Amino acid sequence: MKSKYISYLFLVLLQFTFICSSEIFTAEKMHSLHRLSSFITSPDKKYIVYVNRIWKKEDNKYYTNLECLDVAQYKKKINGEEIEATPTIITPSTSEHTDSDPVFSSEFPNYLFFLRSGSEGSSVHYIAFPPQAGKEPVKLTSYPINIANLKLQKNTLVFSAEVYFDCQDFQCTKDRDDEVASRGSNTYSIYTKLMMRHWDFWYQEGKDAHPFYQKLVKNADGTPGLEGTAIDMMQDQVYCSPPLENGAEQFSISPDGNLVAFSAHNKDEKMSYNTKWDVYLYNIETKVRKELTAAEGGRCQNPIFNPNNSEQLAYLCMIHYGLESDQLSLRIYNTATEQVLNETNKTPFMISSYVWDPNHENSFILNTVNEGRVTLFSFDFSKRDEDFSVCYKNITVDNNAYGDPIYIYNNGNNMIISYSSFTRATLLGLLTLNPDTGIYASQLFYDANEEEMMQYEMIEPEWFTFTGANNDRIQGWIMKPINFVQGKKYPLAYLIHGGPEGAWEPA
Repeated sequence: MKSKYISYLFLVLLQFTFICSSEIFTAEKMHSLHRLSSFITSPDKKYIVYVNRIWKKEDNKYYTNLECLDVAQYKKKINGEEIEATPTIITPSTSEHTDSDPVFSSEFPNYLFFLRSGSEGSSVHYIAFPPQAGKEPVKLTSYPINIANLKLQKNTLVFSAEVYFDCQDFQCTKDRDDEVASRGSNTYSIYTKLMMRHWDFWYQEGKDAHPFYQKLVKNADGTPGLEGTAIDMMQDQVYCSPPLENGAEQFSISPDGNLVAFSAHNKDEKMSYNTKWDVYLYNIETKVRKELTAAEGGRCQNPIFNPNNSEQLAYLCMIHYGLESDQLSLRIYNTATEQVLNETNKTPFMISSYVWDPNHENSFILNTVNEGRVTLFSFDFSKRDEDFSVCYKNITVDNNAYGDPIYIYNNGNNMIISYSSFTRATLLGLLTLNPDTGIYASQLFYDANEEEMMQYEMIEPEWFTFTGANNDRIQGWIMKPINFVQGKKYPLAYLIHGGPEGAWEPA
């Protein structure tokens, strides 16, 4: 009896000690985590550059800066070496400005380009790369209005800017904005058509984002400079590009830097119920814009040039008019022959994004959502008319939510990739192919929040399904409370996500 009593006391004290030693993971703590995004590789494939954003409670502000990691550390990790990945700070974290949209150019391999936004607006800067002590960013552009969604290929700079559709230059937009600002608190907008509001922001009729390009030149000292002026690729068009709340993923520049593909949404009187976007191709040499998707019934988006072939442009399309959550299927447009190859969508999953597979011609890595899981599939487009199991191959099977591969190498046997889970914010990891199964195994490389997250006990959600209306199979996750006791009753929060726009995904 005595021994039982001592054992019971030990268990209770152990549990009490554990509870007291663990911090509670609150919404405030979650907002205080580092958030990594916008991953790219340097032209020599030696570095991974990314944006690091963190919120600081003391001044209730987000701080955003650029950092990089050495790819050589990944290769040591493959060999089983114990390494601690340490990022190098490229630009400092400060409340005075935010740095975002990092991009490289093969024409200027010794510089990293990015957007810097502050009290004086946003502009393109560049800085020596790899990072060098004492080197400060140099301001490249000085447009009178803000720009966003930076892309760069060779000597072609692409970005978006919110302009009045009938303005012929940035100064015209700036003058009108100044006139509106001069009203002070006497603000108003006149609307003659829908739509006026989307989610949590109001449109300004007659003004929205347009895509622009400007050429770079190499100065006598090898530094980048600007040639001519920025050109509006949708001049005088009542369209927005990128559409709605989308970003730079709706722009793509051909490897030779001569063509720009972008998606755009018509802002006519049908906009409130017409969800169709179209993909356009702009030829910088001829100044000709061509609509590629007029014959498509539904929305088309996410154009991406083959990184090895300027004649191949892929994009995603929905089939049905008036929908914004229809199944997406791939197209490949040949810029030389102007022929389009279609995929007949036969997937049970939703394609959320994709990249060209550099190791296999006409193949892709698909980022997909299926029953709450975010997984990767390989897709051999040349076999698109064959059975599903022939052209699509599932290559990840865990509960991590993978982003697009950042760097595919070693003949496709390895990928550097970003991912998240229910218990971790964005991580950098390594995927290694098992040649026997065709499945990639995940290995953590860098967790910016590792030390912070060690304070918390995190619950691993359990995947399950149940039968819903019309005997449909419904997927869900159950998240048990900390220190869950089997058989004990707990209050239940029942959260329903109304698909098909999305799902409760590991994040």
